[in-house]
Amino acid sequence: MLANTIVSLALKTVKYVSLSMMRRLPVADKTVVFNNFNGRGFGDNPKYIAAELADSDLKLVWLSSEETMRSEFPSYVVPVRMDRPRGWYHLCTARVLVSNVRNLPDYRKRKGQFYLQTWHGVMWFKRVEKDAEPLLGREYVERAKLDGKMCDLFIANNASDEELFHTSFWYDGPVMRCGTPRLAPVVRRDPAQRERVLKALGVPTHCKTVLFAPTFRDQNTSYVPPLDTTRLIDALQDAFCGEFVCLLRLHPNVPAGSFPLAERVVDASSIGDIQEVLAVADVLVTDYSSICFDYVMGVPRPVYMFIPDMDDYLSSARKPYHDLSECPFSITQTMDELCEAVRSTNLEELQRRYRGFLAEYGFEDDGNGAQDVAALLVDVCEGREDIDQLSVSYKEKRER
Repeated sequence: MLANTIVSLALKTVKYVSLSMMRRLPVADKTVVFNNFNGRGFGDNPKYIAAELADSDLKLVWLSSEETMRSEFPSYVVPVRMDRPRGWYHLCTARVLVSNVRNLPDYRKRKGQFYLQTWHGVMWFKRVEKDAEPLLGREYVERAKLDGKMCDLFIANNASDEELFHTSFWYDGPVMRCGTPRLAPVVRRDPAQRERVLKALGVPTHCKTVLFAPTFRDQNTSYVPPLDTTRLIDALQDAFCGEFVCLLRLHPNVPAGSFPLAERVVDASSIGDIQEVLAVADVLVTDYSSICFDYVMGVPRPVYMFIPDMDDYLSSARKPYHDLSECPFSITQTMDELCEAVRSTNLEELQRRYRGFLAEYGFEDDGNGAQDVAALLVDVCEGREDIDQLSVSYKEKRER
């Protein structure tokens, strides 16, 4: 026991001394470090921004865990262990940090560094950050406040998020209005990509797909709404004709196996990028997940919210931002209600309702968000961007 304590203290001391020395090294103007959920693999907003920078002369470093170091990365990205000296070095010296989550361990922004926060959601049902402070714990809140002070820029594709970043994220800096980088596959919906994803899942390309993607509950992360996939698929085939397959995608916080697979149900977790799964889905069934807002960014398609525990959820500390009755999606609590909503769908009315909702909240996404953000980061690394003038629209620059 004593030996373990001594080793732990020694390692902490080595890390502290190493970081102190590394923070004195020159900032590397041509290096961009990417952080996806503190060590996950190649994904989310950082993935799409990195891809746009692939042909630049910048060094693109990906912070990884021990597990994700064994996963595949494109040749233009350099993966490094975030809990090893090489990872500390790049955090301490990179010109740019791109992150989609708060509280990156060991990061203390230095003069000359630029910190872009892309976050990982578009609008929310569940309250987040300051608005859910009682659930977060004192340590998280203290670090989130520090994170907000260090950030140079947030990005948002709608007016609601832009306001929320200022009111609820302990942040008072600029917000760049542009498309959300990771939504490119959803907005563009490439037929070739659809064929590739369905083939990888073993789903015949003539089939239509319904994606079941519930979120997690703070008090019971293993809970998954008891969706009867057989009844749902039968209702979908009655309403929209054609053969349907259900794609299952559980939230990363929900333990694997929490929802049993059945006939005509395929586990889509093998596709690392949820946006690629969203892009091939013809219908979405979810509960309180903000994934529904991602989904309607492209050609509006049916969204059904299945919420058997709605009364409990509405009384929790994570009360939704939006009155569910004002959302454009069908709200159901039982399988009977869900199947009835499916069978009574009017696609023309649905698309009109969704477009009105997007306009009301100021959504704008042309699928080029990664391109615009990449242009900004190149300017930052080349010293061409005035950090105090980050309200410049890179969409306007691109269109000129």
